[in-house]
Amino acid sequence: MKNLGRDIAIKKNVISSDKCKVLIDLFEENKQLVTLNNDDYDENTQYSDFMLMTKLAPNIDEYINELIKTSINEYKSLLNIPFSLGVQFEQPKIMKFRKGQDQFDTHFDGNGSDHPRTLVLICYLNDVNSGGELELPSKENTITVKPEQGKLLVCPTDWTHYHNVNTPLDCDRYSLITFLRY
Repeated sequence: MKNLGRDIAIKKNVISSDKCKVLIDLFEENKQLVTLNNDDYDENTQYSDFMLMTKLAPNIDEYINELIKTSINEYKSLLNIPFSLGVQFEQPKIMKFRKGQDQFDTHFDGNGSDHPRTLVLICYLNDVNSGGELELPSKENTITVKPEQGKLLVCPTDWTHYHNVNTPLDCDRYSLITFLRY
């Protein structure tokens, strides 16, 4: 795991290409369960997501839970954090940003008692060569993360880490996402 600064870390090759393909196929094969999100945000924000019902697939559930636990422990070790960052995870979901169409305007993911989130974990399921980046703007240290298959991003969720997702330009962008919360 590598610290990019501002308590943001990445790790490459966390999920194999075979498992990434399985998750993308799962999203595409369950169109009736996919939600288009564009009503609750700024006018330009639009993406699709699919709640991953891991309890119905014990092998996937065990795999993702182990991935999350290992990643949090590595993150805490990397940043020398001696205390708990949360006690539960939100149900993982797969997000899709369509080529040339979807984006997520500037926002942050933690919001007081309604969303007691501490960290976001995003695992990219495919490479996007043009666009699709996650940007965390700052006057002193803007961080841009390019989607690469199997790459994991761990980041705080509060207002200090507001961010946006750019429109992917050469292909659709898929990611697996969950939040650690109190």
